[in-house]
Amino acid sequence: MSNEKTQQASRLRPVPRELEELIRLANALPSPEKLPEAEPNDRLPVREHWDSDEVVVEELMAGFPAFRSFMDGVNVREEIPAEMVQRCLRLKTIRSILYTIARSHNQRANGLVLGGAYLENLVSVREDAGGNLRIEHDLILRALEGVEAKRICECPRCGKLYWAGRLDKPGCTTECDHVLRQRRYRKNYSEKYKLQRYRRAEEESS
Repeated sequence: MSNEKTQQASRLRPVPRELEELIRLANALPSPEKLPEAEPNDRLPVREHWDSDEVVVEELMAGFPAFRSFMDGVNVREEIPAEMVQRCLRLKTIRSILYTIARSHNQRANGLVLGGAYLENLVSVREDAGGNLRIEHDLILRALEGVEAKRICECPRCGKLYWAGRLDKPGCTTECDHVLRQRRYRKNYSEKYKLQRYRRAEEESS
């Protein structure tokens, strides 16, 4: 890596406060494939498939404390659990958008585009006191406006979403950084050692 690229990668960018909160909420549950009864899916955009019903929500609350905290104050056994469904839908939307961005870094050719169902209920039109129409964007869209997409990442070790303050940051925590660097070192060492053995064998046979 050139000095210019090294300096660029190491340049620290603090996470915007609103986006930091969205990432925290998204991490209330593990990555989509680690959820109960989830099926492997490497297609983009990412979609959450767990049901927002009483049984599933209670199981998730029992298994994941952060999700239980997110649902604090909601009566999941209500006859018409409108608030429960709304919260689950919002969390699904946040997670789907952020995981799609994080997984798209090496898979898009012409830039990431999200639309359709992903923006449903995130944009509204209202008339102000003067009779003029105003376009209102949900906090999710406002938090993403102008953000460097490549800094929204998924940890290769644990699957959590994180903000790469430095572009060369490999994982979400110091522990994950250490494990991932060790893995990369062992892989590079193994490949280098294998290449040396091949060269030695060729020299001995010639």
